[in-house]
Order: sequence, then C-alpha cells, then structure tokens
Amino acid sequence: MLYSCHFCGETNPDKITLPGIGIGFGISGQDMDFCEKCLKKLSAYDFWGKLAIEEGLSYPLKLK
Repeated sequence: MLYSCHFCGETNPDKITLPGIGIGFGISGQDMDFCEKCLKKLSAYDFWGKLAIEEGLSYPLKLK
C-alpha cells in the first residue's frame, strides 16, 4: 500500500504517522494519510481549517 500525506504528498511509509484515517464531511468521506512533519507544524485548529477549506466549507464552522 502506497501512503501519501494528504497535505504535502510525502510517500515514505516510515514518515507517515497517521495512515488511513477515515474523515467524513457531511454524508461523504475518504481515507487520508498524514506525515509527522505536517501534523507537528499544524495546530488542531489549523489542521481542521485546512481540511474544511479544501472540502469547500467555510472555516471556522458556524454552529447554530
């Protein structure tokens, strides 16, 4: 299985810290891999913001 960091494209399996994490938006989702470098440089707020914006959502999400 070829791992590829969702953010930077890193493909070295030794550097992929979170492989195959299922993340869903609405009624769809996908499995994503993340490398240690990207996880360490992004705060949780920035991580979810980056994913939300890539999926075409506004961020921060407005809760009602």
